[in-house]
Amino acid sequence: MTVTIKAAMDMAIRALQEKEQTEEVTQAIHKLQQLAKRDLVAQWTRESILEALENWREAHDGQAPTVTALAEPGMPGCSIIQKHFGMRASAFLRQQYPQKVTPRHRPNRYGFTTEQDWLDCFREQFEKHCLDEGFSSKTYNVLRDKNTPLWATIAYNVGTSQWGVLMKKAGVSYPNRQQNADPARMHMGVAHHPLYDQLEECLKQAAEHRELLIEGLERTAVRTRYLDAYLELKAQESPYINRVPLETLHKLYHEAPTGSLSDPKPSPEDME
Repeated sequence: MTVTIKAAMDMAIRALQEKEQTEEVTQAIHKLQQLAKRDLVAQWTRESILEALENWREAHDGQAPTVTALAEPGMPGCSIIQKHFGMRASAFLRQQYPQKVTPRHRPNRYGFTTEQDWLDCFREQFEKHCLDEGFSSKTYNVLRDKNTPLWATIAYNVGTSQWGVLMKKAGVSYPNRQQNADPARMHMGVAHHPLYDQLEECLKQAAEHRELLIEGLERTAVRTRYLDAYLELKAQESPYINRVPLETLHKLYHEAPTGSLSDPKPSPEDME
């Protein structure tokens, strides 16, 4: 006759129950009874899994069971849940016990303890600076009062990461703007910042410098063509070579004549 693990467990428990019930024996019986409920010997069904989860929840003051709790004695393991429900244990627990995720208000240097405290601070700063030139999500952190949090910090503590949602939660809006506009996009295309003027000036100067560079390159190219023509005449021992004084050559080198790259190569008469 083959003795199963469950049967052997039951035999051990009964044998201990017949002994003198000392504290050590009592603890051993309790541990064996918990072990008997583990995946190794328990025959789990969907109903028994849900019952075990609810029992755990009741024993922990209504707290939803977690994946860590599934490793405790008497609880269905992750593999059992995946086998019976066809999904990972973590996904099953989120589906079975949906929880509203809310930010944790940890101790902070601003002394805020509730979501309303953060929103009140944002509302105060928004209404104080919203009329300043260029006010938007991009300039809030610069214009805010000293020792007040960044708007992203406020947003995090009220459960969002978006400027528009934060404005909606705080019940604020830009003055003198259309009410049906999307708050998340209100600041786009309307804000003005001194840096924009600096950028436009830099672009203007860049265009001027580009024109000067092109002009200088063209003058240098024309000057080079005159010198090439002179050297060519000299190599050919042309009679015109003696008609080009050194002063003219010096002038060609230091004061390039006007012209463009498309002009033909200068003739000896041009160099005189």
